[in-house]
Amino acid sequence: MKAFEVDMPLEVAAKHRKSRAGNLLLFLTALTPAVYLGWLISATAVNILYADEWGYIFLFRHLSTHTLTLQDMVRQHNESRTTLPNLIELGLGVLTHWDTRWDMGVTFLFACIISLNVYLLSRRTLNLRQGLALWAVANLLIFSTAQSQNWTWGIQMIVFMPIMFITLGMLIAYSRMNVTWKFATCIALATASTFSYANGQLAWVLLLAALLIGSRGHGQRPRWRIGIWGAAFAANMWVYYHDYHAPVRSPSMLLIFKHPIDAIEYFTAFLGASLGQGFHELWVSVAFGVVLLSCLVIGCFYIWRRWRCGQARLLQLSSVWLLVAAYAVASAAVTTAGRLGFGLIYSQDSRYTTFSLYLAVGLLYLGAIIVNDVYRRGYFVSARALAVLGLGLVLIPHISTEIGGVRQMWADRRIRLSEKAFTQLLNLFPSPQGVYMHPHVLIEKDFLNQMGYLSPRLVVSRDLTKIAAPNGGEASGFIDAMYPLNESSWNAMGWGIIPGRQDPAEVVLLAGENGSGSAIAFAETLVGGTRPDVVKITHDHNFYLSGWGVTFKSADVPSGTTIISAWVYDPETGWAYRLGEARPFPG
Repeated sequence: MKAFEVDMPLEVAAKHRKSRAGNLLLFLTALTPAVYLGWLISATAVNILYADEWGYIFLFRHLSTHTLTLQDMVRQHNESRTTLPNLIELGLGVLTHWDTRWDMGVTFLFACIISLNVYLLSRRTLNLRQGLALWAVANLLIFSTAQSQNWTWGIQMIVFMPIMFITLGMLIAYSRMNVTWKFATCIALATASTFSYANGQLAWVLLLAALLIGSRGHGQRPRWRIGIWGAAFAANMWVYYHDYHAPVRSPSMLLIFKHPIDAIEYFTAFLGASLGQGFHELWVSVAFGVVLLSCLVIGCFYIWRRWRCGQARLLQLSSVWLLVAAYAVASAAVTTAGRLGFGLIYSQDSRYTTFSLYLAVGLLYLGAIIVNDVYRRGYFVSARALAVLGLGLVLIPHISTEIGGVRQMWADRRIRLSEKAFTQLLNLFPSPQGVYMHPHVLIEKDFLNQMGYLSPRLVVSRDLTKIAAPNGGEASGFIDAMYPLNESSWNAMGWGIIPGRQDPAEVVLLAGENGSGSAIAFAETLVGGTRPDVVKITHDHNFYLSGWGVTFKSADVPSGTTIISAWVYDPETGWAYRLGEARPFPG
């Protein structure tokens, strides 16, 4: 008997240690997607303004001349009023000389906050072990590279802010906080959501529903608080839509009525993109969208049936995840109405995946609640089958989507580096070819350079020896051939890589030399031609896109040139590296 009494506590302690070890393992597994993505962002991030970010320079201009006004902060950007992101951009810009990598860091921070909110919300409905296990799966979606553009485009913090504020509001709404303070706090969060991005206005509906559900049983009627909520909503809408105008390039929202089939296809493809994007076929995303919507309908029907049977608590537990799913569905509906005219393929834009993925997240937890209920009712086999099917629906397509997203982030890095190089060389070559340059670049480059917001600064001299890398750098490519096309034109081709980075170069410059020690640049070209021969020689597949070619006119070559050299330019350091041997030029 004594031996039994001694063994029992030891057995319980051993089980407890095993349980804690299992929970710790699940916790570390759940953090893995965030850690990996954090590394990937740091590896692929490029400090250069991209696309719409050039449209925010007016804020810095006005700040530098002390003419910044409240009207500037609430100024309309496309369909949104990005007041809160404007404040963040300005603050970080001043502190970091507008190093956009800090903006990307803020985006990642917002994703981490969303992830934490999701975990804390799950603790209301699931036990610790289940909560950690599903958090690990949810983080695969929240930190998915299917959102590739958003991770390395600083201003895209705006698409994370609405769901961050909404999930924060849900935590407040379902907490034990005083009901009046709940409403006050959620009004502030809904306002912040509204003035972050256009679909942030959904917070007023979603958070009100969460407040009404979360405040039941507190013994306080929320009628007058609903009145205050309505007044705050009306005030926000007045400020938002005062002097509002439809963006010039936006298609008509009436297209959804003219082309209902296309609208349905866009809507379902939008919702399925978080799982189907990696297959690069629109119909696959449509199929996943239909499956996810079907799961949502079936889940709602099950909960309604159980509610009719007196299981009201099941509805209470499920409500938060239904609201999360509703955020994705409503965002899909709004985007379909506003973007259908751009074409169906636009539904697969990785920028929108940050909205659509929360349908899968909501269903993930909703499914867990239903599986637990089915298990408690004694349908053990059915519960396990549902769990396996649900997890398979998320995990299997996620592999393909994640691989495609990682590749896209590295490809985007190359695009950003090319744009950065061409921007820094605008004083030498004001009309770059082969890369998209925002219309504001030529207008604003000198202001950015003066303020120290371009790093490295603009190249001001055509003499490349002035920016030649210390010690000349290592051999990083060659001019393979240079020959005349006719009496006035020449063609040159070769390959080039950036020493140290072990990447293909983004830009190659041709320079004329006359033995005086200078090298005067007269032509630039984008690098990106396929060179399997270089890969074979170097045994490095990274150099596959290291080829370049350029056609130039004899008249463009500096007078007195005897040889022509090729240089690769590194936009991250501002150094130029001379390639191999120069080629004679007859002049």
